[in-house]
Parts: sequence; C-alpha cells; structure tokens
Amino acid sequence: MRPSVVIFPVIGLVIIGVVLWQFAAAAGGPAHWWIYGIYLAIVFCAVMFIQTRLADEKAEQKLIEEEGEEFLRKYKEKRQQ
Repeated sequence: MRPSVVIFPVIGLVIIGVVLWQFAAAAGGPAHWWIYGIYLAIVFCAVMFIQTRLADEKAEQKLIEEEGEEFLRKYKEKRQQ
C-alpha cells in the first residue's frame, strides 16, 4: 500500500476539522450538533473511500497475476509443441 493513499485523506480530514472548529469558535460557542454530524459523515466517506480503493487495488493485482499465469501457461504449451 502506498503511503499517499492514507496520508492525503488524513491531512484533508484534519484541515476540515480545523475549519469547522474555527467556524464554531467564530460563532461564539460550541458547534451545533449538525456540524459534528457533517464532520462524522465526511470521516465516514473518507474511510469508505480508502477501504474501497484498497479492495480495488487488491482485486486488480489478483486479476493481473491470474492473467500473467494464464499467459505463461499458454506460452509454455506453445513452446513444447
């Protein structure tokens, strides 16, 4: 797994959290419940994005390996003939 797959979404979440916190501070008090709900939704989307991306990369790697094995098998059969 490449580090950028995890690092960039985490940096984005931290920035979003700081911005939401600053909006709450500028409003003169703690943030309303729906702001925290939005932040949790963003975190959930980021986690699901990372999970889906990693699953796609694993599936793609498996497909590439299977195609490579099939190619080698056909090459060996053709070479023996």
